[in-house]
Formats: sequence, C-alpha cells, structure tokens
Amino acid sequence: MPPRLRGMTAEDLGAFEEVDGLLVADFETTDFNQGVKFVVAIGEAADKADHHPDVLLAYNSVTVTLKSHDVDAITSRDHRMARTITELHSAL
Repeated sequence: MPPRLRGMTAEDLGAFEEVDGLLVADFETTDFNQGVKFVVAIGEAADKADHHPDVLLAYNSVTVTLKSHDVDAITSRDHRMARTITELHSAL
C-alpha cells in the first residue's frame, strides 16, 4: 500500500481502491434512473464538502474517481468523500 494510504482500512476506503494514484470505484445501479439519482446525491455531497469527484454515468453503473487536484495526490478529503459516496450507494 502506498505510504499515504498506510493505516487505512478497507472500511475507510469503502468501495474504492487506489489505481494509478487515484481512488476509483465502480458502483452498480439497477437502471439509468437509479444511476442519475445516485449522481445527483454525489453532487449534493460534493458541493457540501467542497470536494468534487469525476463521475461517469452509464446505463447500469456509475464510476467515481477521486484525487485532490490542488496537491495532485490522494488526501484525507478523498478518503472522507469515498466513504460518503459508498454510504450513499448503500442507501439506494
């Protein structure tokens, strides 16, 4: 595990894993409408946290990518947002 993620548990990262210096997760949705609702919920949480992920919406999935662009690295803000997004998906 990279030094910046040492001490992090799977629970801390939720559905996310590190891929090429990014936190990435693919979330399944039942259909496009559920995906849209999930993306809206992510957007609201991101605005509240002032930390915005990259989001890709497909018919039955949503892919979310996190990295703090201001420092070009994964930070605690990304960890918090990853956990929030995982919780939002669990609540669908």
